[in-house]
Amino acid sequence: HSINSITLSKFVHIYRSGFFKNIPEEGLDVIRVEFEDGSNVGVVVEHLFFDMAEGKFVPVNADSQDYIGHEFAKVTPEGKVIPVKVSRIYADGKATETFGPQCSGYLNYLAGGFITGNDGQLELCNMFEYDTDTMTYDAEKKAEDLEKYGKLCYEAFDGIVSKELFERNKFGEFSVVLGKGLMTLEQLRNYFGKFTKYYLE
Repeated sequence: HSINSITLSKFVHIYRSGFFKNIPEEGLDVIRVEFEDGSNVGVVVEHLFFDMAEGKFVPVNADSQDYIGHEFAKVTPEGKVIPVKVSRIYADGKATETFGPQCSGYLNYLAGGFITGNDGQLELCNMFEYDTDTMTYDAEKKAEDLEKYGKLCYEAFDGIVSKELFERNKFGEFSVVLGKGLMTLEQLRNYFGKFTKYYLE
C-alpha cells in the first residue's frame, strides 16, 4: 500500500467527545497488541483496528492470533497513514478500571497512533466500503448505499438522542446498517441509549 497524506479530522473528532469509565467487579484481561515498529496498544475484551489488506475494521481479542502478520493502519505525527505489521498478540495482566472515548461525529479515533474503534461498533464502522488509497469511505459506493436504503428519520431515535446529536452524527445514515442486515433498530437504539450520555451536547 502507498503512504497517503490525510487530515486527522477524517479519523478523530476531538471536540464534543466524552469518555466512559468502567470499573468491573473482577479485573478484565488486558490484551496487548505489539507491532514491528516497536509500538504496542493494550485493550480489554475486544478492540477494532483497521486492517489494510482487508480494507475494513477487524475485531482483535485474545483469540485473534490469525492477525499476527497483518498490517494495521497507523497515522504518523505528520498525518500520513502507514501500514504496520502485527508481531504479537497476548494476555498482559488485568485491568481494574477502563476508559473508552466516544467521539462525536466519527465512529473511530486514534490509540497509540493506530486507527481504532470500540468493541460493539464493528458493524457501524464497516457499514460503508472504504477506499484504502484515500483512507475514506468509497464515495461512489456510499452514495449507492444511501440511494438504495434511504435515510432514517429522527423519530427512529426519539427519546434516545437529541435531534442536534442525531444530525451532527449523521444517525440517518445508519439505515445502511439496517438495510444490509448488520444490526436491528432495537440493537441500534440500545447501543446508543447506553453510550450517548457520554457525548457532550
